[in-house]
Amino acid sequence: MKVKALVSLIALAFAGVAQAAISTNTTTAEMAFVAFDTQNSTSYTLDTGVKLSDLSLGKVSYSFNVANDANWSTFLSDLAANGEGVADVSWFLAGVAGSNANYRVVTTVGAGATFSGIAGTNGNVKGSVTVLATAFGNNKATTGNSSVDAGSANSYTGGFNSLVGNATGPVLSSNLNNIGTTGVSLFGVKQTSATASGSAAYITGLTEVAGFDGTNVTIAASVPEPSSFALVLTALAGIGFVVRRRAT
Repeated sequence: MKVKALVSLIALAFAGVAQAAISTNTTTAEMAFVAFDTQNSTSYTLDTGVKLSDLSLGKVSYSFNVANDANWSTFLSDLAANGEGVADVSWFLAGVAGSNANYRVVTTVGAGATFSGIAGTNGNVKGSVTVLATAFGNNKATTGNSSVDAGSANSYTGGFNSLVGNATGPVLSSNLNNIGTTGVSLFGVKQTSATASGSAAYITGLTEVAGFDGTNVTIAASVPEPSSFALVLTALAGIGFVVRRRAT
């Protein structure tokens, strides 16, 4: 009986982990994919399970086919019921994490987006994390799974008001893209201290790119341009030539 009870407890523990909501924990925070319509009447949220801590390490290779997801079909049906289609849909990826003095936000760079040249304030970063963490916490999506929620898009987009599209000087003018956009860069900011008025800092080294072609949501390390490979090969050839000259 004791063995059976122990097995049951272990099973419940693993089930709890598998069904965890979108994480905003400092060490386990995850990226979420959100698509919503222009009327903000419905949204589709996917918990990718990709951890913020894995970004910039060159080991992220994520792809999810929404065509196999019943929730995506429900989302499209809701669009049709509102007289909308995929042309009316915007999407973004985002992840938030942290605690006092260690809040950070990573999101996609919107089509044609511009930067202000400053990273905003520590208070801006904390505000965005607080709003988005609440939105993620209220969402029914769990790791590797999705959900469809009516009227929840404002909760997500509102979380970026202090970082994206801020009337006092946006850090990033937009984090939204249309369906069919791929090769989208990631953008991140983090607190430098607990002082709200202090300047935040950009998160450097985010080499991954994201995309959504209407079927597959992807996050992967960027592939160097052919010209970059050519430069590397040229440099190696030059080194080899020098080594041979010295050897003779």
